[in-house]
Order: sequence, then structure tokens, then C-alpha cells
Amino acid sequence: GEQQVVVKPLPSYFSRFNIKQSGIAGCTILGDGNISIILDISNLYTPACPIFIRGGLPAMAQDALLLPAGMEEAPSAPLDSQTEKYLLFLSDQLLFGVKAEYVVEIITNHTITLLPLVPSYILGIINLRGQIIPIVDMRILLGCPAQQDTCIIILNINDTMVGILVDTVQKMMDIEKSAILPAPAQNTQDMVSGMCSLEDGQTMLVFDC
Repeated sequence: GEQQVVVKPLPSYFSRFNIKQSGIAGCTILGDGNISIILDISNLYTPACPIFIRGGLPAMAQDALLLPAGMEEAPSAPLDSQTEKYLLFLSDQLLFGVKAEYVVEIITNHTITLLPLVPSYILGIINLRGQIIPIVDMRILLGCPAQQDTCIIILNINDTMVGILVDTVQKMMDIEKSAILPAPAQNTQDMVSGMCSLEDGQTMLVFDC
């Protein structure tokens, strides 16, 4: 059929993958909330040359936080405290922590629209209250097999929202800055910048965004 739509640009996160030059002009949000990919016919015959970027996600900055129902947030530490608040999550039984100041929201169920010409760890995009957000599967990026329970942690990266798909979110925790040690020298995963031994005997890997 024929329909008038508002064409929205893809998030700037995708600019590195040469998508627009390969025939993807943007996307639009349909009346039912689903996302439709907009093709640029004049560029459809341009050879697809997605660029695979090694390493992790860009640096982040955000202080808003929405926790899932039933998860209580510990009282905030004083501004001059030597502690930092982390959100802990699991990927294939490995415990990771990301600074809570980077976390915007946690969602457990959302329709992901596939996007061509991107690496396999990018699952696609979602419509979150009218905002187009790319979704990265942390299990693929970290080389971990996927588990059955999944949730998406929405992060703010240089004023661009990005969602990371993880197995489960554990809890919020205040951690002494001095307790976080550098990652082992033999660490081959760029997204792990440090580690911390917790009181319950678990080791938290610091997720470096």
C-alpha cells in the first residue's frame, strides 16, 4: 500500500557501519508501534561494506535510573564517598558490574527489529516510547552462550541510547573504589577493565563501557 510516514534517522551509533551508503535511509515508527526500515533506492546497488569495530562501546554519561519492580535501591553514598554504585548483571554465570550512573532503564520484554549490514552482536533496534534504540547482545560480544532469562539494560552513551541484552539483572551495590583491581594482564576482552571480590565470595568483572 501507500502511506505517508515520518522518516527518522538511525541512531548515530550506526554511523560506523556504512549503513546509509549501502541503501538504508532510516526508519519510521508505524501506527502499531512497530519499526519499518526505509530503503534508499538510489544507493541499493552500493556494495555493502560493514565495518567491524573491535573493542567495546563508547564512553557513557547518565544519572537517571529506573529499576525493575521488586528491586530496591540502596541509599546513595555521599558525594565525597570513596564508594561507587554498580548495577550487577549475569551473562553465562559470569557476574558483571556497570556503573549505575550509566544506566537509564531496565526492560524485560520488547520487540526487536532486525537491521541489515551490522555485526552479529547487534540484534537490531527497538522503539522505546518513540525513540529508536540499538540493541547489543552482550552474550555474543563476550563470547558467552545465551541463557533462557533475558533483559535489556538501557544505557546512555554520549547522549545516544544503547541497550545491552544480558541474562539477568542481580542487584544494585555500593563498592569501595579501592576494592576494584585492574583486569588480569592475560585478559583478552576489551570490555572488562577490572575485577572485584564481593563479600559473598563472588568475583565481579567491571564492565567498561
